[in-house]
Amino acid sequence: INAEYMGAIIFLMESIRFLAIAAALLTACVAPAHAGLLPSKCNDLVYEVTSSWDTGFVGTFTLVGQTGEKDFAWNFPSLYSITVLSVWNADLVGQNALGVVVHVLDASLPFGFIASVSGWSLGLSLASSISGVIKDGKACILDTPATPVACSEVNFAITSEWEGGFVVRATVGPNARNSIIGWTWSGNVKIEDGVWGATKLPAIGKKFRAAVGGGDAFGMTVTAAATRTISSITVNNAACTNI
Repeated sequence: INAEYMGAIIFLMESIRFLAIAAALLTACVAPAHAGLLPSKCNDLVYEVTSSWDTGFVGTFTLVGQTGEKDFAWNFPSLYSITVLSVWNADLVGQNALGVVVHVLDASLPFGFIASVSGWSLGLSLASSISGVIKDGKACILDTPATPVACSEVNFAITSEWEGGFVVRATVGPNARNSIIGWTWSGNVKIEDGVWGATKLPAIGKKFRAAVGGGDAFGMTVTAAATRTISSITVNNAACTNI
């Protein structure tokens, strides 16, 4: 057997193995759970739609407190024809009518996708929702809190301060955990050395954001001249109530 022929055989075998892995994950995405064996909640996963337009949207995942490489799969609502056009911080393993499979390169970083959509009759919120989540071969249920959430669920307090800065600790109630929490200060501030107890996400203008897992608090060190007031709070992009 010459080298070229042997190379073709090896390529074919690797392709079959690749397709088998993808098929197993995609099938798991929609496999019904048996009574008494329902998967647990995705307590370390936050999903949000960060942008949308008439024919598509951008979805972002954050795995809170995770590191290393991960295999990850999910499925979209069957009422829509959705195609993932590209991904970042991950490799697109495969997709079909059953779902999408990616290989996450570094779970400590947010990863996401750009998708095109046809069939918007029921609205963006349903088209861009996901279910059937599989992480490293294990199913989990993506469960985000009902919105809007009461502002009393997210309480910011200054624990120490000095000229030009202060430390903020935010307590998080049960209904606001495993969420994207956003807040806006009334003036210009800068967060130093990231956020602890949560994953800092890119700011949107003056709005700061953090992906909060199942913990009851997170915090940060802030540089600011005199600003101490937070003007708005959101949970999963919805304004909290009772400010």
